[in-house]
Amino acid sequence: SFFVESEFRTLGYYLFKRYLTSPGYNFFFATTCNEKSGPVWRAVGACGVPNSETEYILPLNIDVALAALLTKRISTPAAVRIARAIGSSVNPVVQLLAPRSKELTVEPCRDWDKLSALFLRHRSADQATTDRSAVFLQWRYAQNSPNYPTDIFLFRDKRGNEGWFSLGNIARGRHGQVRGRVLLDAIWPQNKMSFKKIFRTILRFTTDETDAIFFRPRRGINYRKCSARIIRRRLPGPQIFVFNPKGSTAPAVSSMDFVSADGDSGF
Repeated sequence: SFFVESEFRTLGYYLFKRYLTSPGYNFFFATTCNEKSGPVWRAVGACGVPNSETEYILPLNIDVALAALLTKRISTPAAVRIARAIGSSVNPVVQLLAPRSKELTVEPCRDWDKLSALFLRHRSADQATTDRSAVFLQWRYAQNSPNYPTDIFLFRDKRGNEGWFSLGNIARGRHGQVRGRVLLDAIWPQNKMSFKKIFRTILRFTTDETDAIFFRPRRGINYRKCSARIIRRRLPGPQIFVFNPKGSTAPAVSSMDFVSADGDSGF
């Protein structure tokens, strides 16, 4: 991680370039890029991971979502009130259509060794992905983590297949009026279980106060197959960049399955 005061940005850039020449590494990557850091990565020769410039949103409370959208584009109070009224009339139908499922048995879990073991069991050998060692998971999710509190759930189907997912809380909109849940990570046996089952299970962990659920792209997942109401939103630029040093044998960018470090690029 690099944190540079504004007056030292030029020096920070050269320190960053020097860091990228550290010997012994096949590639360097970042999962928290944005409009400001993206140009820096491009300047040193890095490339954005495909589809990382998008996010997916499932609106649950239409009145809040419409009001937030209009507030961003039109500041007329009357228009916002009308949007809320229309959305409120649609909300009962939307909630009724939300496909919540009890197919999977779910329980909270903070057994870092077990969660890490499931990752190692289910990871694909032909993908480069984010570390999920027990030490890393504890740093990311434990009580002393800056992301705390985060909910982590272990799930199991009737055949005994297990996996887990983690959910965070976020606030969106100009004034933070959109209260949402963000899927930070998910591990499951992809050859034995469809993500659609997990998606329906995630909906069980929303409340009437949850206005929307946010998802980041994951390799091999088509969120639109989970729900036709999921909206694809284009972000200002790639949120994940990868840099290959000269002479390295880094895997192809298309084979990388990274997740946001802490969901902040979903903010």
